[in-house]
Amino acid sequence: MKTLVVYSSKYGATKKCAQMIATELQGEVELINLLEKKPKELVKFDQVIIGASIYVGSVSKVVKSFYEENKEFLATKRLGLFLSCMEGSKIEEYIKLNFGEKEIKSLVKQIACGGILDFGKMNFFERTICKMIYKNKEGQNQEAQKITKKTVLDCLDEKAIKEFAKTMNQF
Repeated sequence: MKTLVVYSSKYGATKKCAQMIATELQGEVELINLLEKKPKELVKFDQVIIGASIYVGSVSKVVKSFYEENKEFLATKRLGLFLSCMEGSKIEEYIKLNFGEKEIKSLVKQIACGGILDFGKMNFFERTICKMIYKNKEGQNQEAQKITKKTVLDCLDEKAIKEFAKTMNQF
C-alpha cells in the first residue's frame, strides 16, 4: 500500500503529527510539506492523508488549495484527515467550514491530534490571544500566569495519533 501524507505546518506541531503518523503507517509512505513542494503523480497512491493546523477556525491556504485542486481525484482514494488544534471537540465544525459537509462522510478517519503552543515562536498578538484562551480554561488561571516566551505546552495526543494510523492501515 502506498500512502501520501501531505501537510502544512507553521510552528511545527502539524509536522510532528505528520511524522508520527508516517512512522506508524505500513507500506510505502511519502511525506510532503506543502509549503516546500507539491506532490506529483497522485495516481500512484492508494490513500492520501491531509494534515493541517487550525488558526482562528481555518486551515492554511496551501492545504485548502491542495484539497480544492484535487477534490475530485481525492474522492476516488481512501482519505484521512488530521487537524492539529487545541479544541478537538470542534473537529466536525472545522471540517465543514474548511472542506465541506459532504467530505466528513467520505473520510476513512479524522482526528484532532492536539497541538503545541510554543510561545517563543509566536508573535506578541498570538502569545496574548493564547494566554487569554488558556487563562479562561477552567482551573488554568494560575498556570497562565507562569507562561513566558520560553514556555512550550505540548498537548499532542499520541494515543489518538496511533489509533488514526492503525485505522488507516486497515486496507
